[in-house]
Amino acid sequence: TVLALVVVVFFSVLSLKMSPETSFWPNKYTSKVELLINESPASYNIVSMLSSGGLDGMASIANAFFPLDDTNYSALAMHVLKSNTFFDTVYEKFNLKERYKNKTSPKGTSRKALKENIRVHLNDNTDVLAISFTDIDPVFAQAIVNYAVSYIQERFSNMELDKKQRQKENLDKNIAGIYNQIISLEEESARNKKAETEAYTTNGFSLVLAASRIERELSVQEVVYTELVKQKEFLIMNMSSEIPMFKVLEYAEVPSQKSGPARGKLCIIVTVAAFFLSVFLAFLLHGLTNIKKDPVAMAKLQGEK
Repeated sequence: TVLALVVVVFFSVLSLKMSPETSFWPNKYTSKVELLINESPASYNIVSMLSSGGLDGMASIANAFFPLDDTNYSALAMHVLKSNTFFDTVYEKFNLKERYKNKTSPKGTSRKALKENIRVHLNDNTDVLAISFTDIDPVFAQAIVNYAVSYIQERFSNMELDKKQRQKENLDKNIAGIYNQIISLEEESARNKKAETEAYTTNGFSLVLAASRIERELSVQEVVYTELVKQKEFLIMNMSSEIPMFKVLEYAEVPSQKSGPARGKLCIIVTVAAFFLSVFLAFLLHGLTNIKKDPVAMAKLQGEK
């Protein structure tokens, strides 16, 4: 027991005296950031704002144009931060080839190291996403965590912006097409009315039918045009009132205290384990001694009758 205690204390002190890069048991530091995930899209906030203002009709239109998105952003964020794409981006940005110094498979080694040291945890009750990274260098741990936050914010922002930008472009194209059709129908209606007033011929009845058809098409196109314009206005309102998807609750700091290893706890565990091993060996040796002193037992072991 004493020997085990001396050995484990010696190796603990030795690991502290060695540099972190060469130590077999270096101090490790964990930097952590906490984010609040906004699962409600901006369209939901617009609908709520219009409803609270007494504009239920406008709210129903906004809800029809922008249905609630059922995307689980928390799960998606966790998936992004555990993907090889993110790890490869970190590999390039922080030059991990030089840090981990593996010439045979540097990218694979960095992926493995990042997967082992990064932790992404979601609190289901509060929707708080905690991102932490552990390394022997506290500054490097903080840099990785801060980059993870900026990475997912940029990725999600681009995803939402691209989707709404494409939607706005499609609306502009449809509105322009409907507007051109309305202008064409108005011009055709004006020509028919002019033909009706100039002369009543055998084609007069057909001109009246054509005029009524044009009026019906024109009214339909005007309704469609009005709805598309409303949809575009709500989309612009949606984009302008966009609420950040991630809010930083606790910023990452350079850790000043180590998160591991627990050398004192290990010394206690090794000492206690050595004590029980010593007790077991004592009973074993005592039993062997008694057997050697017993001639009957020794005879049985030697196969004598």
